[in-house]
Amino acid sequence: MAKDIEIKPIGLKPEHEAYFKSLDELAAFRAERKVNIEVTEQQKIYIYTRVYLRDEIEIKSGEKVYIEYVQSGEKLETIFAAYAKKGMEKDKINDFEDILNYQPEDNKKCLCLMIDKGVLDKDDSIPFIRTLFKVSKWYDNQLLKRTDLILYKENDKENMMDYYDIDF
Repeated sequence: MAKDIEIKPIGLKPEHEAYFKSLDELAAFRAERKVNIEVTEQQKIYIYTRVYLRDEIEIKSGEKVYIEYVQSGEKLETIFAAYAKKGMEKDKINDFEDILNYQPEDNKKCLCLMIDKGVLDKDDSIPFIRTLFKVSKWYDNQLLKRTDLILYKENDKENMMDYYDIDF
């Protein structure tokens, strides 16, 4: 002697709630439902690097700066984010007092550049440059001359930036 069992599907909105007399009715109901799939844009992850210049330069936030390895012609596009702040150099912060007394004045000799991490990890056109970045999966200790790596603003290759250090 079989009893009819009421089956109530879990996860339905109250206006869609229904009771089914059999598993076949439930299977038919589930087959009729449409699945909504929304493809979202892949998020970008940016890393920051600092470039320490000998002389101040004028540059606006959002401008493109290129890092080019002269030996192979590899070129990496970066975006200028901001200048560093005076008194906030990583080697000078010793105490909580330094952070409390910080000066909001820009240090125009230190540029903060944004780099898309996806480009570093996936772009095969920059095999040497991507080995310089510590967060890249291709990182390797490299020795190079300062003249082999040049930096310049977009459409201004003649005016290369005179840097003394890059914090990759």
